[in-house]
Amino acid sequence: MHSFEKIPKKNSPLYDNTYSKNLIEGLNKSLNKADFLNLFAVAMHNSDEFPNNFRSSEQMPLPQNNVRFLQKILNSIDLGLIISDNNGDFVYWNNNALELLDLTVNDLTNKNIFDLIEYIKSNSELEVSLSSSLTALVYAEEKVLNTVLKFGKNKQLALRTYPLSSAQNVYRQWIFWDITTKFETASISEILSTDDEIQLYKRKAATLAEISSQLEKSVDKLTKEKNEREILLSIIAHDLKSPFQGLLGTFSALNSCFDELPKEEIKTYMTYAQSSVKRLYSLVDGLLEWSRLILGQVKFNQTQCNLHFTMLSVINQLKIQLEEKQISVVNLMEEKLETLADENMVTSIFRNLISNAIKYSKRNSKITLASEVKNGFISISISDEGIGMSDDIKGTIFKPSRHSSTHGTEEEEGSGFGLLLCKEMMEWHNGSITFDSELGKGTTFKLNFPLIS
Repeated sequence: MHSFEKIPKKNSPLYDNTYSKNLIEGLNKSLNKADFLNLFAVAMHNSDEFPNNFRSSEQMPLPQNNVRFLQKILNSIDLGLIISDNNGDFVYWNNNALELLDLTVNDLTNKNIFDLIEYIKSNSELEVSLSSSLTALVYAEEKVLNTVLKFGKNKQLALRTYPLSSAQNVYRQWIFWDITTKFETASISEILSTDDEIQLYKRKAATLAEISSQLEKSVDKLTKEKNEREILLSIIAHDLKSPFQGLLGTFSALNSCFDELPKEEIKTYMTYAQSSVKRLYSLVDGLLEWSRLILGQVKFNQTQCNLHFTMLSVINQLKIQLEEKQISVVNLMEEKLETLADENMVTSIFRNLISNAIKYSKRNSKITLASEVKNGFISISISDEGIGMSDDIKGTIFKPSRHSSTHGTEEEEGSGFGLLLCKEMMEWHNGSITFDSELGKGTTFKLNFPLIS
C-alpha cells in the first residue's frame, strides 16, 4: 500500500513519472529565490486569522495585500499542507490539512508532528512497517514516502512526504489529499501519479514561486523606503538645524547691542540673516518635494509631452540668470521628441539641470543641449563648460545620506536636493539619469526617457 524511496535524480524515470516530483521542483525554485519556509511563517505571522499555526524566529514587514494573496493561494489548493522542522515542530499548516484530518487549530496548537503521527495512527489502519516508518521520517533528510491511509470510517487519504531544504535548515513537508471517490476504481500508482495532477500542481508550484518573487521585491522596496525615511529624519535633524542656529545667533547679537551698533554693521547682520532665510527656504522646499516623491505623495499625470518644446520653455524661464553670467545656449535638440511624461516633473528636471549648469559655469561660456533616439529611448544631454566635479563629489551626488551643496562660480547657493529630485522623477518615468564630469573642464548630464511606440 505504500512506497518508500530516496529522492530520485532528475534524469531518473521515477522523477519524470511521479507527479509530486514536479511539485518538489517548483517549491525548490521558490527556495532558491527566497526562503520558502520563512515565507510561510511570515505570511502566517501577519495573519489575524491564524495566530498560532506557525513557529518563526524572524519577522519581516510585508504589504498586507501580498500576505492576504499568498494566504488565499495556499488555502485554495485542494491539498492538505503541513510543514515541520527537523525537531518535529510545526512551521505551517493550511486550512485543508485541518479539514482532511478532522482537526481544528486548537488541536495542533502547542503540539508537534509526533503528536500528529500518533493521531493518524489511532485513526487509520496502518501496516506495522508503515507505522514505525512515519516516526523515523521526521529526522530523515533524504527520504520520500508515498502511501494511502484508510482514515476514519469512510475516508481514503493519499499521503506524500518529503524533505525541503532551505539555506540553513531541513524541513519536511506532509501533503494529504482526498482520494475516497477515486479509490474504488483506480490503482495506487494511478492515484499517486496522473498527468492531470502533474500539470495542475506544476502550475500551482509556479504560482507560489512567482508570489515568492513578488514578496521578495516588496521586501526590497520596503527596506529602501525605510532607509529613505531614516535619511529624511537625519536631514531634518541636521540640515534644518544649522540655518536656524545661524539666525538665532544673528538676532541674539542684534538684540543685545542694537542701540550701540552702527547702521552699516546692522545692515551686514540683516544681509546675513536674509541669506540664511533664503537658504532655509530653498532647503525646506527641496526637502518637502523630495519627501513627497519618495513617499509617493505626488500626482503623476502622464500625457504626450514634447521634450524639445518643454526645454525651450525652461530656457526662457531662466533667461535672466543666463544673461547675468553672459552664458549662451546652443540647442541641437531635434524638434520631434515625443514621450509619455508628467510635464510638470519634466519641467522641474530640466530647470534643475539647467540651473546647475548656470551655477557652475564661468562667465562668457556656453551650455550645449543635444538629443539622440536609440534603443527605444530618447536621450537628452545637457553639457556645460564649468568647473566639473572631483571624484569624491561624483560618488555622492545621487546619495541622499551624503547630499550637500557646493557654491557656484560666483558663490551661488543651493539646497543640495536638485539632483536627488531629478533622479527620483526620472525613476517615476521608468527612465534614468547619468553624468560624465571632468574637474576643470565641465559636466554632461544625460536623461533617458522611454520613446512612445
